Amino acid sequence: MKFSSRPDDQFVVVGTVRDLILNPRSLTGGSIHVYLLVNGERLELLHKTPVDDLPGAIAAFKGKLLAGIGRYLRVYDLGKKKLLRKCENKVGLYAN
Repeated sequence: MKFSSRPDDQFVVVGTVRDLILNPRSLTGGSIHVYLLVNGERLELLHKTPVDDLPGAIAAFKGKLLAGIGRYLRVYDLGKKKLLRKCENKVGLYAN
């Protein structure tokens, strides 16, 4: 993906989780890793940003990062030491 703050660079973003148990759901912690793609052939770790729940979905969105973290949909921007949370919206579960 590309961040609007660094339009000339390409990044690879990966969500990770530690000690995930699906049923009953529990985990030790999660994080989002941001790698810089150097010359299209090498990855360089920029930083790891801890998150408080499972990072389920990650996508580029208008020059920022859109991530589903547990029940939250969050928008992040690239910072110097970690991803910066710009906004979030709690997504509820709807019963029929």
